[in-house]
Amino acid sequence: MQTDFGMPAQDAIVLASVVRHLAETKPVESCFLNRNTKDFDDPNVRQMLEEYRCRFFGRFDAGLRYISARIGSA
Repeated sequence: MQTDFGMPAQDAIVLASVVRHLAETKPVESCFLNRNTKDFDDPNVRQMLEEYRCRFFGRFDAGLRYISARIGSA
């Protein structure tokens, strides 16, 4: 992840952990909230997350709206 996306080691570990969890649990849908938009709000990172049906949000309020809408539609 560090080399592929050119991100610091700590962020690469976070992303690798998220992706591994998604691969193991195979959720129908999920989201990843992180204020570090410099490293995570990257088109290639978003594409990889979307392959696991995971949406990225760089703002807590946007993530909360998404989650609230999903819960409301359940």
